[in-house]
Formats: sequence, structure tokens, C-alpha cells
Amino acid sequence: MDSPCADLEIMLMMAECMNTIGAGATVIHFSHRGMFNTLLKELGATNLGAEILRIVDKRAKIGDEEVKKLLLELIPADAATVLRDFITPKSDNRATLRNMAALAAAEETAPYHRIQDILDAAEELGMAGVVYLDPSITRGLDYYTGIVFETFLNDLPELGSVCSGGRYDNLTGLFMKEPLSGVGASIGLDRLMAGMEELGRLEKRHSSTDVLIIMLDGVPIDYCHNIARELRRQGLAVEVYPEAKKIAVQFKYAETRDIPLVLIVGPDEKAAGTVNLKDLRSRKSYNGLDLTEAWRKVLTLMGKN
Repeated sequence: MDSPCADLEIMLMMAECMNTIGAGATVIHFSHRGMFNTLLKELGATNLGAEILRIVDKRAKIGDEEVKKLLLELIPADAATVLRDFITPKSDNRATLRNMAALAAAEETAPYHRIQDILDAAEELGMAGVVYLDPSITRGLDYYTGIVFETFLNDLPELGSVCSGGRYDNLTGLFMKEPLSGVGASIGLDRLMAGMEELGRLEKRHSSTDVLIIMLDGVPIDYCHNIARELRRQGLAVEVYPEAKKIAVQFKYAETRDIPLVLIVGPDEKAAGTVNLKDLRSRKSYNGLDLTEAWRKVLTLMGKN
């Protein structure tokens, strides 16, 4: 649906999504491609729209001076000055909108009213602080037709946008004859994960394995697998190390994969019918347990008894 409510819903949904997954508060920088296109028409630079959009879209990465340099290679100095003024946010959202409209002669255009409606709705919802009118947001792809936005983490803005999108009303025309309105967003997962990791907001991944049985020379493979089978009958996820390597190598394997418990069965333990158990979380060892004691201790440590 082509409506300001649909545009705002997608933006606020992305902000809520970031909160829900623990990324923290965000601010959504948005603008309207229609306003930008109106400015280009006013400047007589419509034919250079694609190149100018790509330059402006890189502003956050390359800085204002580089933007100025690249624009001067395409358009006259006075036009570049107007354009740079247009893409620079002012003291607040309303002041920015007034400046955009004045420079583009767009006070009574549909893009102007769409931005105004979004700002009004955000204020009514008490979400005015979440949306930030930023005319430099253009999204360099040609298929955007209306609102465009990028999402930044408040606690790590230098990371860049972790979620972006906009309105693309003509895109479905590539695949079907029926015209359909569309607005949507996508998350930059790699960048988001990197940011959350830097902020310490990623939960530590836990292994699906409860117990690793360490293989040592002199102990038959079937003996270790019988122990594993008995533990699995108790509802535990058990892994047997596939070969008898140095014990330090097998411990490192368990620690790297965040396996909480290891059972050590050497020739002496096999002969005595016992095992040694170590909890890698607390670093506590329980040695010389008979098999029944070992099962009970493992279940207790894993909270399954």
C-alpha cells in the first residue's frame, strides 16, 4: 500500500526489531527520492541523476569535501553549492524539511507532504526521536521511488547502517504486468553481528553437546561408545572424540566448542570400572567415579535429574 502509514510502519518495525534482538536503541535516517529528483530538475541536472545519487549516497564514507570535489566534476559550482546545502540536515526535522522544500521549490509536492505526514505520525506516536530527516540518504539504487531510509545504532553510529530500505513502487513491473506498491527493508546481518559483538550484546553460543568422552590409547572404541550410549539413554547429548589423540588436543576441542563436561576413560579407569569427570565451566574434577555415580553426577551438573 502506498501510504505514509506503511512507510512509517516499516521504519518503526526495524527500530523495534533492533531492540528486540538486543542491538539497542536506533535512529532511522530517512528522506524521499522524489524530493531529490525535484531538486535535480530545478538544477537542470536530471540527466545526471544516477551519478549524483551515487556520490551523495557515499557522503558518510567519503566526507563533504570529497562529495564537493566529485560534484564539481559533474555540475557547475553554484548548482553544487545548492545541492550540498540541500543534503545537509538543519537544526531539527521541520527545519530540514523547510530547507529541502525551499531549495527544490517543492512545498506543494507529494514528496513534501509524504515527509510531513511521516513526521506528524511519528510525533503522535511519541517516536519523533527515532526518525531523523537526513536529505543525504538517497540509496543509490535506481528502483527506489519514494521514502528511503537507513538505520544506525545509537551506541555505535560509526558502524554505519545496519538496516536499510525504502519504497519501490515500480519494481514489480519487472516481473508482472499488474502494478503493485511496495515498501520494505533488509538487515545487513554481517555488519549488525559485528556491531553487537563489539558492544558485547551477543549471547555466547552454547554447544548442543553435553558431554565429550575423551579417547585414550589402550581403551577399546566400543567401550567408549557403550558409555556414550548409556548417557544418551539418560537424555544427554554425547560426543565421542573420534580418535586417541593427546589429551590436551581433546580438551581444546571441547573448550573451543563450549562443551561443558568431559569424561576421561583411560586403561586404568577401564580396569577399575571408573571414569574421571571434569566440568569445564567450574574447572572442578570428579575422579574415580564408578559408572553409576558418573551418570548421576553428569545429570546433576546438567540439571537433568
